[in-house]
Amino acid sequence: MLSLDDLVTLYPNETWLELSQFDQHTIREQVAAQRYSSPNARDRAYQNLLCLQAVTALLMEDFELSDCPNTWLEESDLPSVWDVVNGSAIEINQSRLAIIPCDDTNFEELRVEQEWVDIPTWAAHYYLAVQINTEDGWLRVLGYATHQQLKQANHDPLECTYSLDRERLRKDIHALSLVKDWFPPQRLITEPLPFLSDRAIAAWIKQLSQTTLYSPRLDVPFEQWAALVSDCEWRKVLYEQRSRPLETYPKNKLSQWADSIFEPGWQAVTELLDTSYALARGTQQRAKPVPLGNHTVALIVTREPIETPDRPKLNSEISILLEAKVMGEDAPLCANLRLSVLFHNESGQDDTIEQQIPANSFRSAIQLPRLLGKPGEEFSVTLTLGAFSFTEAFVV
Repeated sequence: MLSLDDLVTLYPNETWLELSQFDQHTIREQVAAQRYSSPNARDRAYQNLLCLQAVTALLMEDFELSDCPNTWLEESDLPSVWDVVNGSAIEINQSRLAIIPCDDTNFEELRVEQEWVDIPTWAAHYYLAVQINTEDGWLRVLGYATHQQLKQANHDPLECTYSLDRERLRKDIHALSLVKDWFPPQRLITEPLPFLSDRAIAAWIKQLSQTTLYSPRLDVPFEQWAALVSDCEWRKVLYEQRSRPLETYPKNKLSQWADSIFEPGWQAVTELLDTSYALARGTQQRAKPVPLGNHTVALIVTREPIETPDRPKLNSEISILLEAKVMGEDAPLCANLRLSVLFHNESGQDDTIEQQIPANSFRSAIQLPRLLGKPGEEFSVTLTLGAFSFTEAFVV
């Protein structure tokens, strides 16, 4: 493994920054004190805050600035951005520099989420590509691109990103005296966002708050999503809803299923699906119909005590099987159905498992690997289909 000194020697024309263990620990504690909707969102916030502070310190130390760099938003507003979008921004002399972290080992392109390019109040004059390696403790500034370059680069309408090959990035921000070119700033060309009524935004927030396993930015047409997330107050409402503790969801108590006590809405599998699909696992299996747009999906949960020669019947661990099946005659035509589980174990760690029906598949059912749970452990299950999603909370 190459040390940071080795990397600086091999690539002397690139900008390398060391991430000290103290800085990483301090920032990790700061992020841990904030609420996020998922482990992925928390990791995204950690990387972005590391990059934001390191790049700001670099500019202050290595460039002659007439004004100190200012964070684009108040510090208290940043979690609401990082919970759903990657990137941050600082402002210098009326110009904006977006900082885009990437933890890929082999950096091939600058990939910028569309929000930073097409939202008028978010668009930046420059976009800094930063490769981050928290394990080895370094940041690498690979170059930058202008807003105009990205608008003319590759646009992926499915992922809502703009990307620019690494070779096309402008290199060595020191030699180019980038900062001195920031004043006066260039004019940014963006399209106005559509107007959304408070009622429409509230409906989107209610829908997007149902899933917390991933960013919902692709679950809504981009124009509507951009109008929502660009409004600071509405974005905060979405953030509060998505990052609320799991205990705010009504929980299904799997321990009671052994006594045939089920929460409202759960039915025997044979009542919802044909007999051939029902699994012979006794009464500890139930299904719930979940409407997702024009489709109805049966969420099937099976609780099984673990009984093996080396595990007596009274073993406290149980096996949990999670399945989803589209109901109705058009079931085989329902693609891109996603089934996710966020499991909270007794040590406080979160594990995420996800499966999806491929877009070109004719399958109508999906199943996750079996989970092992102990009494008191909590998990949430999310079904997602297009712009629609549904979350159900459980306690073992």
